[in-house]
Amino acid sequence: MNKIFIAFILAFMISSNTFGQVGKIIKELGEVQRKERYSSSGSIDGTSEWLLLEGFRLVGIGIYNLQTYVLSTRDEHPEVVSMEGFLQGGYYGKYNAILLTPQIRANWGAFSSEFRQQSINDNTGYLSTLDWQIIKLNIPIYPLMLNGGMGFSHLDIVKQTFFEYTLGAQSRFLRERLYTEVVYRSADGDRTSFRKEFKITCDYEIGSKQVRNRGSFRICPSLGFTYQNYYGRFNQYYLMAGLNLRYY
Repeated sequence: MNKIFIAFILAFMISSNTFGQVGKIIKELGEVQRKERYSSSGSIDGTSEWLLLEGFRLVGIGIYNLQTYVLSTRDEHPEVVSMEGFLQGGYYGKYNAILLTPQIRANWGAFSSEFRQQSINDNTGYLSTLDWQIIKLNIPIYPLMLNGGMGFSHLDIVKQTFFEYTLGAQSRFLRERLYTEVVYRSADGDRTSFRKEFKITCDYEIGSKQVRNRGSFRICPSLGFTYQNYYGRFNQYYLMAGLNLRYY
């Protein structure tokens, strides 16, 4: 009887140790799983960080190479390093509307920044916007200079600001005296399109070649056409004229 009782106790102890081991195994599995998850997470984070840094490096190299290339085209495109001022106005006869768009642009190689104040005045009221293309990217493909930019259009009258982007192209003709520019603008809000604009202007550099070679200023009378659409319903067509100034 004693032997049977001892055997029962031993079996119970072995059984208890077995259940205890299973629990420990399960616990260990959990620990290993957590370690592997942590290790995997660390590996992913490290990989993501490396990809991010590599992306910045490649972008930096690309920007440097583009800037170097654009600056090397200064002979064909002297405006790539310049200051430009545009004093232009337009008239829309149907509504007796007057459009004024004084504008200034700074160019340095592949990059530009452009600011304009636009005002429209007709018999029904006055509308003014401040439009700033904070950064524009210039890509010369001779004889064209392609560009695109982003910024904002602000209406102080209603304290509202719209995101605005531009796409454009410029070129020179007639021994580089005739300068032609085409620009598309789009100013949009979260749920609506405030303004779409298409503009084409031509200006001609006056003065003799000897005078032009003496200094860095250029005086250029301009003519053009501007189409604007507001909120998809209000169309406006302006014949433009003005004076453009450039400093190289």
